[in-house]
Amino acid sequence: MKTNAPIVHRAEQLAALKTLAPFCRAGAQGLYELAWGCPISGWKELLIRFWQQQARCAAELEEGIRELGGDLPPADATPAGIDAPDDSLAVEKQRLLRSLNQQTEMTHRYAEVLKIALPFNVRAMLQRHQKQIQEIAQRLIELRLLHLAHPPARDVAAPPSLLPKPAMH
Repeated sequence: MKTNAPIVHRAEQLAALKTLAPFCRAGAQGLYELAWGCPISGWKELLIRFWQQQARCAAELEEGIRELGGDLPPADATPAGIDAPDDSLAVEKQRLLRSLNQQTEMTHRYAEVLKIALPFNVRAMLQRHQKQIQEIAQRLIELRLLHLAHPPARDVAAPPSLLPKPAMH
């Protein structure tokens, strides 16, 4: 049986997966900074959930790389953070936009890696991650639009539409 599918060697698969690892780590770090710097109750809990979800994705990706026999790229010693720990609205907006940009970049990176032939379990994991990243990005857009329309007061609960949705397994 002849197939037109490209043959991708394990080294190419590992190289593609390794390109995602730093983006996953940076995305989790950005959500961490956004969550812990957010003074708005309701939003903070939602952002912590997103950070934990992104950190799990990064850990699963790293485990997948190891299972394929690869080693992990070294972690960046200096996380991309905000120099002045300030909770002003300008810094909140900066963190929110940075996290949104990171999630959008990861969505595109995942799409590129999914174009190559991958083992079924790795492909399924990446597709699940990509969907989660897209959902996080969508919720960050909602937060951004809400933030623009109604700058949040401190210690105000988030609207029910932005509270965490039950996880579907």
